[in-house]
Amino acid sequence: MTVADERRSDAANRLESAPLPRILRLALSLSPALLVLISAALPWAETSVRVISETALPELGVPAGPGGLKLSFVPQGFRIMAGQIALTLGLLGLILAALERGREQMVVAVIATLHACYALFIGLGRDGSAHLASFESSLAADPLSAAAQLSGIDFQPAQGVLLYLAASYLMLLSSAVDGKGLPLHRRLVAGIDRLNGWVGTGVAWLGAAMIVVGAYNAIARKVDQFSGLSLSSNAYIEAQWYMFSLLFLLGAAWTLREDGHVRVDVLYGRLGPHGKARIDLAGTVLFLMPFCAAALWFSLPSVLNSWQVREISPDPGGLPRYPLKLVLPAALVMIALQGHAMATRQLDILRGRQ
Repeated sequence: MTVADERRSDAANRLESAPLPRILRLALSLSPALLVLISAALPWAETSVRVISETALPELGVPAGPGGLKLSFVPQGFRIMAGQIALTLGLLGLILAALERGREQMVVAVIATLHACYALFIGLGRDGSAHLASFESSLAADPLSAAAQLSGIDFQPAQGVLLYLAASYLMLLSSAVDGKGLPLHRRLVAGIDRLNGWVGTGVAWLGAAMIVVGAYNAIARKVDQFSGLSLSSNAYIEAQWYMFSLLFLLGAAWTLREDGHVRVDVLYGRLGPHGKARIDLAGTVLFLMPFCAAALWFSLPSVLNSWQVREISPDPGGLPRYPLKLVLPAALVMIALQGHAMATRQLDILRGRQ
């Protein structure tokens, strides 16, 4: 490398590691907080129920007919408690961003992200159930509702709570771009890496245990075939399946940390560190995090139902299934945490800090 090349490289490194202009820092910090405020003005959930009545119920606005009437309850964010909290956190985040209080903004963003998860996965369902209970009380009090029935009850998130979840996470990530929130982020990333490292090391031993149990099952079946001793059972077979499930689910976050997932590489391998960091950052924010949220939303009802009924295997001598199903949401949370650690590291690379 010539002296001129070395000078250009040093100048580029100084430029990359220099603090961002204040106007750009403010834009990156204020935008997510503004999105949080906008989310509170949007619909947060839709509770729908179909009422079928042989006679019209004018007090409740239900006509008579075999098809019934689909009633929907779509509250704006600021009309429910969860939305009011979001409005407060958004205002607080906006003030802290304007004052460039990175550490405090990170704390507010963490609270907002956790609150968004609570609102999406727990709070909105409870609000919908409360509204449904109120409507059922009104229906029972109507003298004409003796033959009425409810069907097709459904709770769905609306755009407000989804925007709130995304904006809260972006507010958290924006505090890792520059400023005084960086030390806290680095400690958070280190803690996430250690956690997934411990879990990954622990579940790695399940591979050896799974091989031992699988070998025993194969040998026991052959011995049973010729001796009739009944050494094998469905419990041992399902134990092997359960260990594989644990290895696959709990090892996913550790594999993400080690960049061990399968990558369809067309252009990625030809890019430099900054190009790879941009692709990884975009993939984490646009695909990995939404996938984790969507998978949690669709899997939680099945997990909760399994725990409520204490689901067990339908095969004779099988194992309980409800404890294993709890691993799925836990694994998704661990993957999301590791995704945040990955996004923070990519920001460090883009800013020339790593």
